Amino acid sequence: MADWRRFRAGLERLEERRALRQADQSPWEWYAEGCPCGLPAGECRQHPRARANQRPPDGDWRTWLMLMGRGAGKTRAAAEWVRRRVESGAARRLALVGATAADVRDTMVDGESGLLEISPPWFRPRYEPTKRRLTWPNGARATTFSADEPDRLRGPQHDSAWCLADDTRVLMADGSEKPIAAVQAGEMVATPIGPRRVVAAALTRRNAEVFRVDFPGGRNLIGTGDHPVRMTWGEFVPIHSLEPGMKVVAGSRPPVAGTDRSERPAGDPQLETASCVGVEKLATRIDVYDIAVEEARQFFANGILVHNCDELASWRYPAAFDNLLFGLRLGEDPRLCVTTTPKPVRLVVDLINDPTTAVVRGTTYENRSHLAPAFFDQVVARYEGTRLGQQELLAEVLEVSGGTWFQRFDAAKHVSETAEYHPLYPVHLAIDCGVSRHVGAVWFQVREEGPRDHRVTVFADYHGEGLYSEEAARAILARTGELPCRGRLDTVRLDSAASARSGLGPSAHGEYERVFGQWVLASWPVHLITDGLDQLEVLLDRGLLVIHPRCTALKAAFLNYARRRTAHGDWLDEPADPQHPHEDVMDALRGGVRDRFPEGRVEQPRPRQVNAGSILR
Repeated sequence: MADWRRFRAGLERLEERRALRQADQSPWEWYAEGCPCGLPAGECRQHPRARANQRPPDGDWRTWLMLMGRGAGKTRAAAEWVRRRVESGAARRLALVGATAADVRDTMVDGESGLLEISPPWFRPRYEPTKRRLTWPNGARATTFSADEPDRLRGPQHDSAWCLADDTRVLMADGSEKPIAAVQAGEMVATPIGPRRVVAAALTRRNAEVFRVDFPGGRNLIGTGDHPVRMTWGEFVPIHSLEPGMKVVAGSRPPVAGTDRSERPAGDPQLETASCVGVEKLATRIDVYDIAVEEARQFFANGILVHNCDELASWRYPAAFDNLLFGLRLGEDPRLCVTTTPKPVRLVVDLINDPTTAVVRGTTYENRSHLAPAFFDQVVARYEGTRLGQQELLAEVLEVSGGTWFQRFDAAKHVSETAEYHPLYPVHLAIDCGVSRHVGAVWFQVREEGPRDHRVTVFADYHGEGLYSEEAARAILARTGELPCRGRLDTVRLDSAASARSGLGPSAHGEYERVFGQWVLASWPVHLITDGLDQLEVLLDRGLLVIHPRCTALKAAFLNYARRRTAHGDWLDEPADPQHPHEDVMDALRGGVRDRFPEGRVEQPRPRQVNAGSILR
């Protein structure tokens, strides 16, 4: 009976697919030459058709590289290419790789232009997110991967990506301590089996969700929930699984004979026990780091013994791409489709120069018919006419000829007395108090420059080092009284890290609040550092950011703020870290501007409110 029911169900599915195939198929004919409406390819929303640069290139190529602007239709083109190869039988095993797991799921698979949305009802794949797998009716199968985990592309790999906050103190072999963000490959760290060399060190994840574990004596550890901590019974337990009362292995620095503990220690760390007091998930997301240690695979982080990242040396995107290329060995004609908004990174440049790559370009303007008017207006309003607009809208690869970030900053243009305080506009103070002993602050105003534009004018800055939170807050408040604004402050915004319970966090926010008052104090919106820097660069390009000559620290920051450089000498699209004092005043400015324009663009004018009763009378 059960077999008969399954047979009947299979027949019903076949009948359903046959009926669907007999229906109007024109909305699904992406590669058709014409549209029933008579519109050119790319213009009709009811019958989507591929433009010339959305069709697979002719010729013998291994990689199809789509360098296109934001919203240019590259995701749709890639998804339709996958569908075509699967339907034709040219592809039976596929890999879908995105920057993160969320990118793969929300854009490539389940997005508006993803595989599930563009597939016709009679040939829609079955998505099993827990297995990271899509299966089509003809048996073809695609597996999803994240570039954050490149070794998944080599074969089965289930190890998590675990990392720690940038200010986590790593115990070095000489007994000193160093922030994990500053540890470099080749340095020696302390381990339970003696000094061992760091074989890799990197920023491993941006904007990561983190947990904080508290221990007696004010000691704490902040890291991703899956970072393993060594327990007294010998096993490693992830941070998020720790509970109050559980005992972990810690390490203390033994003093040199005949000295007190305040002097430089020597020798191997002495193992001891630390009891977990509490564990909490932090509301603030942060960038996290990790190191790989030879042989020991363990190190001391804030005095707590933790596991290292075994595969960190192959963590970054180039490794994921290399492993993907190694996997292109099935079938007679394995091919690869890459879609990206161009950035001057080695991976993109190498692909462009590869003779087996077919490069296709497209701009945001070409796909305007398929973009929501609000999205198009927002993207164009933000980038048009700027250097980044060449990249984000026109899909041009911008060359990074040097290490400075703001290469188009011109003191003759962007430093002016016109940025002086004006009594008609509110005064905004942004302070980067973070978790270091450096403090940066800027005083600025936002002025209307016509119906669509606002101009940011910075009339003062401040940088302090080695000050405790209350001392720094009072110094900044005193500076406010000396400025032309004569103590006026309409808003005060702090680095969002000051609200997190890490390092100097809670005491920093509390002490600033006592000095400035709760009614003006808040944290600026959490955002990616590069997004904030891009926002400043766009304002500079459009002449909408001017600083006063007295802002000597900020001027120096614009001239010297640097990009991070790889061991191969490539300049990356991310800032060098640390780079005090430039990063402190620059972080204050980007945070303050982000607070004024949280959408990452200049605000559009709001319609004037009118009482409905006055219209109906």
